[in-house]
Amino acid sequence: MSLHRIAMYAALVLAAAGCASTSSKIVAAEGGAGQPQATAPANGEGQDIIVNVAGQRAPCTGVAPTLCLQVRTQPGAAWTLHYGDIEGFNWQSGTEYVIRVREVTVANPPADAPSRRWVLEEVLETGPAR
Repeated sequence: MSLHRIAMYAALVLAAAGCASTSSKIVAAEGGAGQPQATAPANGEGQDIIVNVAGQRAPCTGVAPTLCLQVRTQPGAAWTLHYGDIEGFNWQSGTEYVIRVREVTVANPPADAPSRRWVLEEVLETGPAR
């Protein structure tokens, strides 16, 4: 799943969460009920998304074969590949994370670059990889 599809999915979740009568809660890396939390940031640029990050990278191919972070915005969902970095995030092998990132639109990105980038806002939880 591409970063663009993840962004679209997060926007749909945000729209659905706005219709719900109960508030979202932060979900742990091990899963559980609930929806990912997505809120509009105070400064109006981008949106905040809660993301689970796996404790191991997976092979992927961008410009060249490499290893990508594995992420998901729904507990228990299949891991998806995140091409590129999460700005300010210091990932360590063997540790799973629940983080809050700000997804920001990149103005006029190069043809081979993503149109959105993730910036770490807060590490919410950490634990050993399963």
